Amino acid sequence: MKKVRLVPLALVLAALSLGSSVHADTLADRAPADAIGFMSWAGTDALGKAYDGSKLKGMLDALNLPKLIMQQQAEEIKNTDDPQRQADRKAIAGWVEAAIKSPTALYFGPMDFANADEPQFKMAIYSEVGKDKAAAFAEQINGVIGRAKKEKYPALAATAVGDYLLLTLGSLPEMEKRLSGAAPADGL
Repeated sequence: MKKVRLVPLALVLAALSLGSSVHADTLADRAPADAIGFMSWAGTDALGKAYDGSKLKGMLDALNLPKLIMQQQAEEIKNTDDPQRQADRKAIAGWVEAAIKSPTALYFGPMDFANADEPQFKMAIYSEVGKDKAAAFAEQINGVIGRAKKEKYPALAATAVGDYLLLTLGSLPEMEKRLSGAAPADGL
């Protein structure tokens, strides 16, 4: 069952990495310079004429990733009897759909090994979905996180920062400043 749940995430990450060659600098100025990994996607709504005739578009159209991801999410929602769990899955599916359409970036920072038994990850996903959507998604996702959180989970949070929805894993206080424009845009 866990493999099935990883399929949508794997497909989104594949789409992000494939799409990063189309607009390689999308949101890179917002990523901290210490990134050990970074992928970005301009969003299907922003891809221009060069993309329309590309082999990448042909391949993604043939794979039909967004439809496949949404169908998988709809099937999982349908197969869930718990109304709260259905609502949680709908919230996540809504955000994934918005992230596919909007400029989105995935940042991996250096790991903190201060506690060798439990190294801390630094990761952020940020999507420029618009102020209203960012606020609504942050509230919904934090509700999902609150219901799913276990004692040993690292710090996981969703925050609306202007037009951006920011999901962080680990301590990343500088990300809010970068997205709000309060910190210099001197990233990657």
